[in-house]
Amino acid sequence: MIRELPESIRKLKYLEILDLKGSPVSSLPAGITQLTCLCQLRNYRHSFQSSSFFPDTHGMRVPSRIGRLTNLQTLGSVEVNEDYELVRELGKLTQLRRLGILAKRRAGNGSLLYFGQVETPYCFLSCFTKQH
Repeated sequence: MIRELPESIRKLKYLEILDLKGSPVSSLPAGITQLTCLCQLRNYRHSFQSSSFFPDTHGMRVPSRIGRLTNLQTLGSVEVNEDYELVRELGKLTQLRRLGILAKRRAGNGSLLYFGQVETPYCFLSCFTKQH
């Protein structure tokens, strides 16, 4: 099973769909930002801890220049943990129609994320928080 993507993924410049659902890939290499034809980028997995009835959901960390992927229509699930620069980068993705966000939250800290106005006419946003 693939645990990480190689930096050489940037050579797949005409790749349109990258679906990593269920894989243990937890972060994407910087080279992913060169895949300007990419329309769908998905990754999440569930794991069960013995003490919990509900599964933990795990997403992926994305590189700092993810905003270069201006053709993205689906992106999920992205881990955003007090990284306001990443939130700004996500705002550059004006073609997005589906965006999944995972955020770790400290107990009693309230809401972690602030989202400005959504510019796209048809957008589905799902947000999940985890206590840690």
